[in-house]
Parts: sequence; C-alpha cells; structure tokens
Amino acid sequence: LPPSKRRLLDDLTLWEEQQRRKARREFGAFCARALHDRGEVPAPVHWLIIDALQDIYDGTCDRLMLLLPPGHAKSTYASRLFPAFYLQKGRKDVIAASYASDLAEDFSTDVQAFAIANQDVLLYRPRSERKKMWRTTLGGTYRAAGVGSGITGRRADLAIIDDPLKGRAEADNPDQRDKLHAWYRAEVVTRLKPGGAIVLIQCMVGNTRVLMADRTEKWLRDIRPGDDVATYANGGLSS
Repeated sequence: LPPSKRRLLDDLTLWEEQQRRKARREFGAFCARALHDRGEVPAPVHWLIIDALQDIYDGTCDRLMLLLPPGHAKSTYASRLFPAFYLQKGRKDVIAASYASDLAEDFSTDVQAFAIANQDVLLYRPRSERKKMWRTTLGGTYRAAGVGSGITGRRADLAIIDDPLKGRAEADNPDQRDKLHAWYRAEVVTRLKPGGAIVLIQCMVGNTRVLMADRTEKWLRDIRPGDDVATYANGGLSS
C-alpha cells in the first residue's frame, strides 16, 4: 500500500480499537454498538436507565428499581444487554429471575446472543447454549430461574428480578405479594455475595399510585415534569 493509505488504515484500526475500549468501560457505548445492527439507538429515557445501570457496574449503587410503563425497553437494557456487559468482569455470578421460568430462559438466550455478537468488545463468550445455567470463558456464570423457585447452592454478585408478578391480579393479591416477599428474603437476599447488587424491574401503569415528596399520593398519569416524588435512599424516604 502507498504510505498515505497505510497511515489511513492504521488510523482507522486505532480508532476502532479506541471504540472497543470505550464500549468495554461505558455501558452506553456498548448499548449503542450492540444495537447499531438492529437500526436502534438509545432514546433519552433509555439513557436514564443506562446511567443507573452504569452505577451498578461501577459499584457505586447496589440496589436499583426500574419502574416504567410497558414499552419503554427496560428489559432490553436491564435484562438483556446489561448482564452481557456485566459478565466481562470475569468470575462474576448473575442470577436472573422472572415470574415464569420460560421468560427467564428467553432472557438468558438473548444475553448469550448479545455476548456472542459482541465478543470482540467483551472478550468472552458463553461456553454452552444451555438456558438455565451457563458459564463464560472468563469463569462467570448466568443462572435463569422462575420467581418462587429454589436457587439453593448458587451465589450472586448481581441479581436481576424482571416482572416478578404476572399481571395485575397477582399484584393485587396480598397472599401472592407475601409469597413473593418471603421468596425474595429467603432465596435472593441470602444468596447475594458481599457487595452484590439487586436490580428490580416492574411495569407501572397510569393508575399506579405514587408517593410524592410531601407524603401525598398521585396517580402516575397525573405526574408532570418538575413534580417532586418521594424516593428511598440510605435506609429511608427522601425527596
């Protein structure tokens, strides 16, 4: 090649390696790269999700709830893309649960697909195509389980619970909520490694009541930009 073209090729190679390194560090860069072939780009609301999950990855947050209406791609980012990104950390263990084991295993399949398609960035690949439990070439593990099932013998650096209740009927049933809470305390929290993180993902519809900063409640559909909503931080409620 002529020297000018060789320099151009070297510059392009260097630029591509810089982009791969950025995608290893930044979850947002990884998402943009992983979704590019689908013709998708993160929307503004997705960047809020991405930033919150980056805090989980960096270890500056260990409890996160993503409560959004249906159709906001919360599962795409938190249950499909993020575990693939997270497992590049090496010997880390992920437990992912949903209201049905079939749904949890579907997420598992998608995580594998993103890991395989982006192994030039993540520098690992799944060692098998199993859905319920598989290992990475870096020594990490991914376990898919239905909510309420036993996960005895497994520990987790990251636990993701996506849609733990099947529909409004279960959500309104106090017995179902009590069973879910008992499972969470007995099976999820006790399996978490020191410093481990939990991500909870749930749908919120317009007639969900939301606690405001002044301790009143509003329907979700009535909340507007600028409203102060109560949040839970450092062991208590705050605005």
